[in-house]
Amino acid sequence: MTGPLLVAAVVITSACTSDAPTEGEDKASQLADSVDATDKQLEGIDHAIELVVRRCMEDRGFEVHTPIGSYSDGEMYGTPEFSEPKPPTMAEAQERGFGYGVEFGPENGGESEVGTANDQEDDSAWYDLTIEEQTEYGEILTYGHFFDRDEFGLEELKEKYFPDGDAPDHFGWGLIPDEIAELRESTGETYTFPDGTETKFFPESCRFWAEEQVTGDPYLYHEYQHTTVFGLQTSVFEDAMQREEPVAARGAWAACMADAGYEHLTEASDLWHELYAVIWHDELDRDDPAQTEAAHESERALAIAHASCEEETGFWQAKSDAWDAALADYLVEHEDEVYAWFDFVEAAEERAAELLAS
Repeated sequence: MTGPLLVAAVVITSACTSDAPTEGEDKASQLADSVDATDKQLEGIDHAIELVVRRCMEDRGFEVHTPIGSYSDGEMYGTPEFSEPKPPTMAEAQERGFGYGVEFGPENGGESEVGTANDQEDDSAWYDLTIEEQTEYGEILTYGHFFDRDEFGLEELKEKYFPDGDAPDHFGWGLIPDEIAELRESTGETYTFPDGTETKFFPESCRFWAEEQVTGDPYLYHEYQHTTVFGLQTSVFEDAMQREEPVAARGAWAACMADAGYEHLTEASDLWHELYAVIWHDELDRDDPAQTEAAHESERALAIAHASCEEETGFWQAKSDAWDAALADYLVEHEDEVYAWFDFVEAAEERAAELLAS
């Protein structure tokens, strides 16, 4: 699986520095820039891993592979930002609600515009495989073993889970019973990250082997990634939302929404449940103008209440400001990991380039 695929496999721009940062806000900003630039290199590293995975799978006798997808040179990576949608202004709310009603209206049939991303090769042969063949490939890839269904007594398992005899054809394959799932997990080794979070590694799998070839140390690769990528998405958000300002603003916002007739909404995330499950629900006939207009009106009313309460309480802004502060604190606290991650990814980039050129 060499050739044209390898040209775009690792196209990485090193835009950060491991020089010691200055103090204060400049220090946090420099650390954020380092994380941003380093994380944008991850797509190249991950893409290289997928290509090396194919070498391992071919050595194990597989000729057809799972789709890899397109390579966008890190466009989807970078330091996470506060991602909660900003409330509409009052003018926007009065005119079009949240703006989502149009998406679900009869004018486009509620169809999504999300496309498929795979512009580098045709992997259609993968979809011609049977579910059994795809499952065997996946188990070798992820766990390093193919788990023989005959050893489990698949027919007996079907009777256990589907006593009426209506087991689907893919039971035991695409639909995995607990017995097989538990054995899969038992073949791995548990690894504990510094924050106490546990994960499983499967050293005999092709994915582990490929990660080892590209990164040099899959354990450290995931540990740094857990800290500097997923840590920013979880720890920072949790810290930010528990700070005094957003907690106070949340209470004020909920009280304001209750006064507007939405006492069941206590958090901004509840808005999206209300919007999708209550207003634009599955039973709504989008071809019925009366039902559609009623849904639009309900959406506008909810958006107007939200916009008014945001103006009164500054809830979204309080959360956004708390996110920025929590992010800066987290980066400074994990400074050593940030720069270790930078050095690690730089080395992985060089290793990947050598591997894919060979």
